[in-house]
Amino acid sequence: SIIDLSVFKDRNFTVGTALNTCVGAILYSTLAILPLFLQNLLGYTAYHSGMAITPRGFGTLLSILIVGYVSGKVDDRILIGIGFSLMAVSCFMFGNLNLQISMTNIIMPNFICGLGLGLIFIPLTTLSFATLLNHQMTNATGIQNLLRNIGGAVGTSLVSTLITRGAQTHQANLVHNLSQYNPVFQQKFMAAKSFLAQHMSSVVATKKANYLIYSQLLEQANLCSFIDCFRLYGILCLILIPALVLF
Repeated sequence: SIIDLSVFKDRNFTVGTALNTCVGAILYSTLAILPLFLQNLLGYTAYHSGMAITPRGFGTLLSILIVGYVSGKVDDRILIGIGFSLMAVSCFMFGNLNLQISMTNIIMPNFICGLGLGLIFIPLTTLSFATLLNHQMTNATGIQNLLRNIGGAVGTSLVSTLITRGAQTHQANLVHNLSQYNPVFQQKFMAAKSFLAQHMSSVVATKKANYLIYSQLLEQANLCSFIDCFRLYGILCLILIPALVLF
Protein backbone atom coordinates (compact mmCIF):
# COMPACT_ATOMS: atom_id res chain seq x y z
CA SER A 1 0.00 0.00 0.00
CA ILE A 2 1.03 3.63 -0.53
CA ILE A 3 0.48 4.52 3.12
CA ASP A 4 0.46 2.47 6.30
CA LEU A 5 -2.84 2.97 8.10
CA SER A 6 -1.73 0.92 11.10
CA VAL A 7 -0.58 4.16 12.76
CA PHE A 8 -4.24 4.86 13.52
CA LYS A 9 -4.09 2.07 16.11
CA ASP A 10 -2.23 4.62 18.24
CA ARG A 11 -4.87 6.59 20.14
CA ASN A 12 -2.75 9.72 20.54
CA PHE A 13 -2.10 9.89 16.82
CA THR A 14 -5.76 9.27 15.93
CA VAL A 15 -7.07 11.94 18.29
CA GLY A 16 -4.34 14.39 17.30
CA THR A 17 -4.97 13.87 13.59
CA ALA A 18 -8.72 14.38 14.04
CA LEU A 19 -8.12 17.62 15.93
CA ASN A 20 -5.55 18.74 13.35
CA THR A 21 -8.08 18.16 10.58
CA CYS A 22 -10.66 20.27 12.40
CA VAL A 23 -8.11 23.03 13.06
CA GLY A 24 -7.20 23.02 9.37
CA ALA A 25 -10.87 23.40 8.47
CA ILE A 26 -11.33 26.32 10.87
CA LEU A 27 -8.09 28.02 9.87
CA TYR A 28 -8.55 27.85 6.10
CA SER A 29 -12.26 28.67 6.32
CA THR A 30 -11.78 31.86 8.31
CA LEU A 31 -8.88 32.88 6.07
CA ALA A 32 -11.09 32.33 3.02
CA ILE A 33 -14.17 34.27 4.12
CA LEU A 34 -12.54 37.16 5.99
CA PRO A 35 -11.17 38.89 2.83
CA LEU A 36 -14.59 38.42 1.21
CA PHE A 37 -16.23 40.09 4.19
CA LEU A 38 -13.76 42.98 4.19
CA GLN A 39 -13.78 43.62 0.45
CA ASN A 40 -17.41 42.93 -0.46
CA LEU A 41 -19.18 44.42 2.56
CA LEU A 42 -16.76 46.98 4.00
CA GLY A 43 -15.24 48.11 0.70
CA TYR A 44 -11.61 47.35 1.65
CA THR A 45 -9.03 47.11 -1.10
CA ALA A 46 -6.99 43.92 -1.42
CA TYR A 47 -4.05 45.75 0.20
CA HIS A 48 -6.00 46.96 3.24
CA SER A 49 -7.67 43.56 3.55
CA GLY A 50 -4.25 41.92 3.71
CA MET A 51 -3.02 44.47 6.25
CA ALA A 52 -6.02 43.75 8.49
CA ILE A 53 -5.31 40.00 8.44
CA THR A 54 -1.53 40.31 8.91
CA PRO A 55 -1.66 40.52 12.76
CA ARG A 56 -2.70 36.86 12.80
CA GLY A 57 0.86 35.99 11.80
CA PHE A 58 2.34 38.18 14.56
CA GLY A 59 0.07 36.51 17.09
CA THR A 60 1.20 33.07 15.94
CA LEU A 61 4.86 34.11 16.16
CA LEU A 62 4.41 35.39 19.71
CA SER A 63 2.58 32.28 20.88
CA ILE A 64 5.24 30.01 19.35
CA LEU A 65 7.86 31.83 21.43
CA ILE A 66 5.67 31.37 24.52
CA VAL A 67 5.26 27.65 23.80
CA GLY A 68 9.00 27.27 23.42
CA TYR A 69 9.54 28.90 26.80
CA VAL A 70 6.91 26.92 28.75
CA SER A 71 7.43 23.62 26.93
CA GLY A 72 8.00 20.87 29.49
CA LYS A 73 6.73 23.07 32.32
CA VAL A 74 3.04 23.08 31.38
CA ASP A 75 0.90 20.14 30.23
CA ASP A 76 0.51 20.26 26.46
CA ARG A 77 -3.21 19.58 26.82
CA ILE A 78 -3.60 22.77 28.85
CA LEU A 79 -1.84 24.79 26.14
CA ILE A 80 -4.07 23.28 23.46
CA GLY A 81 -7.17 24.00 25.55
CA ILE A 82 -6.11 27.63 25.95
CA GLY A 83 -5.45 27.79 22.21
CA PHE A 84 -8.93 26.52 21.33
CA SER A 85 -10.44 28.94 23.84
CA LEU A 86 -8.61 31.87 22.23
CA MET A 87 -9.74 30.78 18.77
CA ALA A 88 -13.33 30.56 20.05
CA VAL A 89 -13.06 34.07 21.51
CA SER A 90 -11.71 35.31 18.18
CA CYS A 91 -14.57 33.74 16.23
CA PHE A 92 -17.18 35.17 18.60
CA MET A 93 -15.57 38.61 18.28
CA PHE A 94 -15.90 38.29 14.50
CA GLY A 95 -19.49 37.20 15.11
CA ASN A 96 -20.30 40.58 16.71
CA LEU A 97 -19.15 42.76 13.81
CA ASN A 98 -21.29 45.19 11.85
CA LEU A 99 -20.84 47.41 8.80
CA GLN A 100 -19.68 50.46 10.80
CA ILE A 101 -16.53 48.95 12.36
CA SER A 102 -12.97 50.24 12.15
CA MET A 103 -9.90 48.22 11.17
CA THR A 104 -9.06 47.80 14.87
CA ASN A 105 -12.13 45.59 15.23
CA ILE A 106 -10.57 43.28 12.63
CA ILE A 107 -6.98 43.43 13.86
CA MET A 108 -7.65 42.37 17.46
CA PRO A 109 -9.62 39.16 16.70
CA ASN A 110 -7.00 38.20 14.11
CA PHE A 111 -4.18 38.69 16.62
CA ILE A 112 -6.04 36.61 19.23
CA CYS A 113 -6.70 33.89 16.64
CA GLY A 114 -2.98 33.82 15.82
CA LEU A 115 -2.16 33.39 19.50
CA GLY A 116 -4.54 30.46 19.67
CA LEU A 117 -3.13 28.77 16.57
CA GLY A 118 0.42 28.96 17.89
CA LEU A 119 -0.65 27.41 21.18
CA ILE A 120 -2.35 24.55 19.34
CA PHE A 121 -0.08 23.42 16.53
CA ILE A 122 3.19 22.63 18.33
CA PRO A 123 1.73 20.93 21.46
CA LEU A 124 -0.81 19.06 19.32
CA THR A 125 1.93 17.75 17.03
CA THR A 126 4.01 16.76 20.05
CA LEU A 127 1.16 14.79 21.61
CA SER A 128 0.21 13.17 18.30
CA PHE A 129 3.64 11.63 17.77
CA ALA A 130 4.63 11.09 21.40
CA THR A 131 3.73 7.40 21.48
CA LEU A 132 4.71 6.41 17.92
CA LEU A 133 7.82 4.41 17.09
CA ASN A 134 10.64 6.09 15.16
CA HIS A 135 10.06 4.11 11.97
CA GLN A 136 6.40 5.24 11.94
CA MET A 137 7.15 8.95 12.06
CA THR A 138 7.59 9.64 8.33
CA ASN A 139 4.44 7.81 7.33
CA ALA A 140 2.41 9.37 10.16
CA THR A 141 3.61 12.88 9.29
CA GLY A 142 2.51 12.48 5.68
CA ILE A 143 -0.92 11.17 6.67
CA GLN A 144 -1.51 13.95 9.16
CA ASN A 145 -0.50 16.70 6.74
CA LEU A 146 -2.70 15.16 4.05
CA LEU A 147 -5.74 15.05 6.32
CA ARG A 148 -5.14 18.59 7.54
CA ASN A 149 -5.14 19.84 3.94
CA ILE A 150 -8.26 17.82 3.18
CA GLY A 151 -9.91 19.33 6.24
CA GLY A 152 -8.99 22.80 5.00
CA ALA A 153 -10.42 22.07 1.54
CA VAL A 154 -13.64 20.64 2.96
CA GLY A 155 -13.97 23.50 5.44
CA THR A 156 -13.49 26.13 2.73
CA SER A 157 -16.06 24.49 0.46
CA LEU A 158 -18.50 24.11 3.35
CA VAL A 159 -18.23 27.70 4.52
CA SER A 160 -18.71 29.00 0.96
CA THR A 161 -21.92 27.00 0.71
CA LEU A 162 -23.09 28.13 4.16
CA ILE A 163 -22.54 31.79 3.32
CA THR A 164 -24.41 31.57 0.02
CA ARG A 165 -27.36 29.67 1.48
CA GLY A 166 -27.37 31.71 4.67
CA ALA A 167 -27.54 34.96 2.71
CA GLN A 168 -30.57 33.67 0.80
CA THR A 169 -32.24 32.53 4.02
CA HIS A 170 -31.70 35.83 5.80
CA GLN A 171 -32.84 37.73 2.74
CA ALA A 172 -36.10 35.75 2.72
CA ASN A 173 -36.55 36.45 6.44
CA LEU A 174 -35.85 40.17 6.16
CA VAL A 175 -37.64 41.05 2.94
CA HIS A 176 -41.09 41.14 4.59
CA ASN A 177 -39.93 44.31 6.39
CA LEU A 178 -39.86 46.13 3.04
CA SER A 179 -43.61 46.60 3.02
CA GLN A 180 -45.79 49.65 2.56
CA TYR A 181 -47.47 48.63 5.82
CA ASN A 182 -44.21 49.02 7.73
CA PRO A 183 -43.99 52.62 9.04
CA VAL A 184 -40.21 52.43 9.44
CA PHE A 185 -39.80 51.37 5.81
CA GLN A 186 -42.16 54.13 4.68
CA GLN A 187 -40.17 56.72 6.62
CA LYS A 188 -36.82 55.60 5.21
CA PHE A 189 -38.23 55.28 1.70
CA MET A 190 -39.74 58.76 1.70
CA ALA A 191 -36.54 60.27 3.07
CA ALA A 192 -34.46 58.63 0.35
CA LYS A 193 -36.97 59.55 -2.34
CA SER A 194 -37.12 63.19 -1.21
CA PHE A 195 -33.34 63.49 -1.30
CA LEU A 196 -33.00 61.86 -4.73
CA ALA A 197 -35.90 63.90 -6.16
CA GLN A 198 -33.76 67.00 -5.79
CA HIS A 199 -31.41 65.67 -8.46
CA MET A 200 -33.72 63.72 -10.80
CA SER A 201 -37.32 63.15 -11.78
CA SER A 202 -39.83 61.77 -9.27
CA VAL A 203 -40.24 58.50 -11.19
CA VAL A 204 -36.51 57.81 -11.30
CA ALA A 205 -36.13 58.88 -7.66
CA THR A 206 -38.80 56.36 -6.63
CA LYS A 207 -37.04 53.48 -8.41
CA LYS A 208 -33.63 54.45 -7.08
CA ALA A 209 -34.96 54.78 -3.53
CA ASN A 210 -36.38 51.26 -3.73
CA TYR A 211 -33.09 49.98 -5.14
CA LEU A 212 -31.08 51.76 -2.42
CA ILE A 213 -33.11 50.23 0.42
CA TYR A 214 -33.09 46.78 -1.16
CA SER A 215 -29.30 46.99 -1.56
CA GLN A 216 -29.04 47.68 2.15
CA LEU A 217 -31.18 44.62 2.84
CA LEU A 218 -28.84 42.48 0.74
CA GLU A 219 -25.84 43.81 2.67
CA GLN A 220 -27.49 43.00 5.98
CA ALA A 221 -28.46 39.51 4.79
CA ASN A 222 -24.85 38.83 3.77
CA LEU A 223 -23.59 40.26 7.06
CA CYS A 224 -25.89 37.94 9.04
CA SER A 225 -24.63 34.99 7.01
CA PHE A 226 -20.98 35.80 7.78
CA ILE A 227 -21.83 36.24 11.46
CA ASP A 228 -23.54 32.83 11.55
CA CYS A 229 -20.43 31.16 10.10
CA PHE A 230 -18.03 32.84 12.51
CA ARG A 231 -20.19 31.88 15.49
CA LEU A 232 -20.50 28.33 14.20
CA TYR A 233 -16.71 27.97 14.13
CA GLY A 234 -16.49 29.50 17.60
CA ILE A 235 -18.86 26.83 18.91
CA LEU A 236 -16.84 24.14 17.11
CA CYS A 237 -13.66 25.31 18.86
CA LEU A 238 -15.36 24.95 22.24
CA ILE A 239 -16.71 21.51 21.33
CA LEU A 240 -13.17 20.29 20.52
CA ILE A 241 -11.79 21.13 23.97
CA PRO A 242 -13.28 18.09 25.81
CA ALA A 243 -11.61 15.81 23.24
CA LEU A 244 -8.27 16.59 24.89
CA VAL A 245 -9.05 14.12 27.69
CA LEU A 246 -8.66 11.34 25.11
CA PHE A 247 -4.90 11.87 24.94
